[in-house]
This record gives sequence, C-alpha cells and structure tokens, in this order.
Amino acid sequence: MFKQLTIKQKRWAERYLQSGNASQSALEVYDTNSRNTAKLIGYKNRRLKHVQAYLEALLDQAGLSDEKIAQHLKTVIEAGVKAQATTSDALRSLELVLKLKDRYPSQKVESVSKVLSIDVNATHDELLKQFHQVTEENRQMLAEISKTQNPSKSNI
Repeated sequence: MFKQLTIKQKRWAERYLQSGNASQSALEVYDTNSRNTAKLIGYKNRRLKHVQAYLEALLDQAGLSDEKIAQHLKTVIEAGVKAQATTSDALRSLELVLKLKDRYPSQKVESVSKVLSIDVNATHDELLKQFHQVTEENRQMLAEISKTQNPSKSNI
C-alpha cells in the first residue's frame, strides 16, 4: 500500500510523528541545510495523499485511531483527569494528535486581490477585448491558486 513512498518520505513521516515539526524533520532527513527548502519539503509532504495515509497508518498502529481518540476525549470529559496531568494537558495532547491526523482545521487564510480597470469610454469591440483579457488573467490566477492548494505529486 505504501510502495509509492520514497525512503526519505517514510523517514520524514516517522520523524515528523516524533517531533511534530515538519521543517525540522525535513532538515534531519533530506539533503538540505536550508530552512526554506525544509519548510517547503515539509509542506509538500504533509499534503501528499500517500504520505498522509502513511502517517494515519502509523498513528493507528500506535493506538491513536479516530475511535480511540474519541473514546479518550469522552473519558476526559466525563471523568476528568487524575492528579498527574491536568485536563489542559490531556486536551493539548488530543489536539496534537488531531493536527497530526490533519483533522484540525487550518488557521491560515489566504486571500487574493486584483485591481480591475476598464475604460468605460471604450468602443464595444475594445470592451469585449478587455473582457476577454480579464477572463484569461482570472483563469491563470485560479490555476496558480489551484497549484498552491494541490501541489504536484512529484516525489521529493
């Protein structure tokens, strides 16, 4: 099932689950000393479906399936936590697991803005030409947005 993963992607995923830091894991596994490159590698790896599936499988093997998390959360809510850990500690742990499973909503919001200027005194043909130009620019902008939200599936 995980044959399409590279050795580095597997090692990155295992290290990522230990540290919780995608960039640091990339610095340790990949041949780079650049924090920017490591950040990009971590970002891409987190979005690749086969890497996400591997992370999910590793968490499930560790007993952190969705059902187990829900069961623990229910126990914490109903019974509270013993003296060794606080409720806050338990909830933070569950939050981390949910983030690792990519079940936690991203807090990043991206926005794109564009200034549109149209010559209202233009002829019908000139307005039509401007309309087609704006339409093409919008199509290109949407393609770029789509690329950033769904990075290519190239193996890093």
